[in-house]
Amino acid sequence: MLMVSDLVCEMKNAEPSILGLFGNSDLILYKVDIPVSHNAACDEILETISLGSVEHSEDQKLRHSTKLSSVFGTTGPLKRAINILVKPPTGESFDQRPKRRHAPFVPH
Repeated sequence: MLMVSDLVCEMKNAEPSILGLFGNSDLILYKVDIPVSHNAACDEILETISLGSVEHSEDQKLRHSTKLSSVFGTTGPLKRAINILVKPPTGESFDQRPKRRHAPFVPH
């Protein structure tokens, strides 16, 4: 039974140069369902996300103690979609390097 906290640890292990700057409890995750049809649309969506223009509400916020199965049900996350947004602590950004706002997206 995987928890949201397990997902945070896995993400930090996968991107230690970016997410390793923040403590696990500092990262806020939101459940979203943003469809992605192809890579060109994905780049535009990621740019919108990086600018903070994607709407999300407090009721979409995931607690670190939440089971992932209760978030996605038995079918799992949607395919060809962005399912979770990770928000750094207020006033912080993920990467200080210019023109690098996000990691490349690989649709599944």
